[in-house]
Amino acid sequence: MNKVVGAILSLVLLINFCQAQISNLPDAGGAPLRSKGGESIEGKIYLHEEWNKGSIEWKDGKITENVFVKYNTISGNIEVQKDNSVWEYSPKTIKTFEYAVNLYPDIITMKFVPLANYIEGGKGFAKILFEDKIVVFEKIDSELITNTPSYGASGAVTKAIQSIKNYIVLPDSKTPIQFRRTNANLSKAIGKEELRDYLKSKKLDISENKDLVMAMGFLKTFYN
Repeated sequence: MNKVVGAILSLVLLINFCQAQISNLPDAGGAPLRSKGGESIEGKIYLHEEWNKGSIEWKDGKITENVFVKYNTISGNIEVQKDNSVWEYSPKTIKTFEYAVNLYPDIITMKFVPLANYIEGGKGFAKILFEDKIVVFEKIDSELITNTPSYGASGAVTKAIQSIKNYIVLPDSKTPIQFRRTNANLSKAIGKEELRDYLKSKKLDISENKDLVMAMGFLKTFYN
């Protein structure tokens, strides 16, 4: 009996803890998300369609944990479950946020920072792929395209077309260099033949995240 009571108390404390964390979300800089009636969009609006549990570090240094987050790649804002509703926050209020994604068989934690940290006037967030002397990030956007039907056909269809651009920021330059996720293009973009030779000798393919991380680990040795 005592074990049952203890388990129930533990569950109640856990629920109260999670609710307390969610209630710590600030009102300033955020707003309840209002659905737009009658609007139907096909394609990818979010980086991940499902809600994922994560944490947010705000510009004032406060941290909110155990929140469910989505990144809207059209608006460039994050959406957060709060008090039985969904709130929207812009990059102007956030220092960084991250969440864990179940990519079977692994659970991957993804980190995001305001894109304006690296690209002046940049909208939305940069997804960090590597951050140690060198920074590698993805810029993810969705563009809305409306196809007007021909005469006599049904209504217009709006589609969200998602695109990903890759950038690298080297320690001796604060200007992001765009590159494609191929061995040859990355080596050419940064002008390092040593990197090309390393990728070839190790049989790495930087289109794979783990190989990209290994390549950046090698590249950072050139910078003290």
